[in-house]
Amino acid sequence: MLEKEFRSFMDRVIGIENIVGFREDFKERFLRNKKLPSKINKPEKIRNIKRAVEYAKERQGRIELIGFLAGGPLAILSSYIGLTSISIFLGIYWGILFPIELVLRKVTIDILAYKGASERMTGGEILFREAWNKRVLRSAPSLAGIPLVGLLMKLHRKGYEIGMEMLEERMS
Repeated sequence: MLEKEFRSFMDRVIGIENIVGFREDFKERFLRNKKLPSKINKPEKIRNIKRAVEYAKERQGRIELIGFLAGGPLAILSSYIGLTSISIFLGIYWGILFPIELVLRKVTIDILAYKGASERMTGGEILFREAWNKRVLRSAPSLAGIPLVGLLMKLHRKGYEIGMEMLEERMS
């Protein structure tokens, strides 16, 4: 339920098309500048793409469980010991910030993930999708940073383009 509202909020503030646009711009530059094997096992790589999304969602579920199981007892324990400022911080974090972070992470995973691939795609495209899902969906800094790049894309297109040119130079 909250996911729909946060997705709508991200779309209004950042523009989901900008986040997806960064992913596709990065892919184009990667494929243009990297030498990739000509023969790959496409069915296996396609399965890996889907598995990486499943893994990211399972990991998200574990983070939620650990956070909720640890958060309440820590806040109660700190208030019992008499650490009022820590218990207030923990209460705010686990009561407000942690749930918001979880929803934003879920929405970002949903936006950034490649859901699958087709055997008609080039080997390079499939390899990129597999690598993207394996690396980006497992990286908290990437999940937080890529939407910020999308915001930069929206606010200062020329700065974004300069940054992408610099990235491409580093790739070659």
